Amino acid sequence: DASLCRFMMAVVSCQSLERISISGIDFYPRKVWRRIKKLGFLETSWYASALNFTNILESAKKPDIGHYKELLKNLNHFSKKLVIILVTLGNETDGIDLSENGINFNSITALVAALRWPERPEQARPVREVILRNNELDASTAQVLAQTWEPLPANPHHRDALEDESELVDSLHPLSEEDAPGVTAIDVSNNPAIGDKGFTALTAGIAKFKEFKDLKADNIGLGLDGCLSIEVLGQTRLRHLCLSNNTIFSQGVEVVCKAATKCLGLRTLELDNCSINSVGAKALSDLLKTHPGIQHLSLSNNKLNDDGIIELCNGASLSKTLASVNLAYNHVEGDAAAEAIGDMMRNCETLLTI
Repeated sequence: DASLCRFMMAVVSCQSLERISISGIDFYPRKVWRRIKKLGFLETSWYASALNFTNILESAKKPDIGHYKELLKNLNHFSKKLVIILVTLGNETDGIDLSENGINFNSITALVAALRWPERPEQARPVREVILRNNELDASTAQVLAQTWEPLPANPHHRDALEDESELVDSLHPLSEEDAPGVTAIDVSNNPAIGDKGFTALTAGIAKFKEFKDLKADNIGLGLDGCLSIEVLGQTRLRHLCLSNNTIFSQGVEVVCKAATKCLGLRTLELDNCSINSVGAKALSDLLKTHPGIQHLSLSNNKLNDDGIIELCNGASLSKTLASVNLAYNHVEGDAAAEAIGDMMRNCETLLTI
């Protein structure tokens, strides 16, 4: 992986190189998000010569996220590594979307190596957001992915990547905080094989990076044991936590709420379809009463019923920050629950959306 990183650094730094092709996929090395489109009939026939067609690139407008969804799905593991390292080291966007690419234990090491690589070409920037939805991540893969947030060596450059001592001396300059590697947001949703063991490893790694802000772990096979690991995220600047579509029940929600009290920067909490009943609603109610910053809470497709809705709304009524709450599909039927919702709408002055 280190050798591939050095090679791809040379590729994305080469000013004269106009194209790199990996398993039939053509990239523009200095703008990897702007892939070269395949030439059609009009661009390859005599008609093209008459009109002087050149290579056609995808949209020139740089996206917020580099989209590579399904792009690597049919590649072998080595080719996947090449593309992953290329789009990471040549990145110019806020993040990269590698969803639905069959990324597993065989290729995740390349992503970790590239994310941690301390050098970037002049036009590139570190990847801050990584989207890995619908891949083949399991507990072992999550353990490797967790190494992304291990503290970097004091020397920001890999010594073994340099040829001699004079080069090493010349290279010793600190990276600015803006240029230093560090993923602040990750989405590992729809990888149900991660489970409690993988999630625990992932959160332990994330906790080592104070600037981390956004964790989406929708449908990852999470249970009560995995919820216990969330407490360590209080060491970070976590703002968004999504644990939807995990059967954590109310016991898990109680653990999540306890951990959330230590995540003072938390603004959004998503717990849709988590089999939460009125017991979990009580824990969430207590959280809303005391937490200094939660603005968005989503609890659709649970089992709150009337009792849970009443309990939750009592706490939400006292929140000083809540701006939106989603209570859809929770078997709300009685007048008392409807009245509790009305009281919440009247009493919570910050609430904008329900």
